Amino acid sequence: MSAARHHAAPERAGEHAPLVAAVQLANGLVRWSGIGDSGNPAPADEAGWLGLSGWEILFPRRKEEEQALLRASLRRSLERLPQILDGLI
Repeated sequence: MSAARHHAAPERAGEHAPLVAAVQLANGLVRWSGIGDSGNPAPADEAGWLGLSGWEILFPRRKEEEQALLRASLRRSLERLPQILDGLI
């Protein structure tokens, strides 16, 4: 219940913050990839998923260089995800 209630602000989820942060990030990444319909009609952009508060909860105090490498790797994976899923169906 906490994951649904607080996924927009996982820092408010108390002891469940790590799980809720993971839900927040998954939601943002899937929206950006164009998979499914989240019910949010606003276009998802890269700045949106990069700015989610869940990153700091799950990966605190990362150096900027490390963050840049992780983002680039994640971006490449996300760009391939819709094609991978199409192949499964």
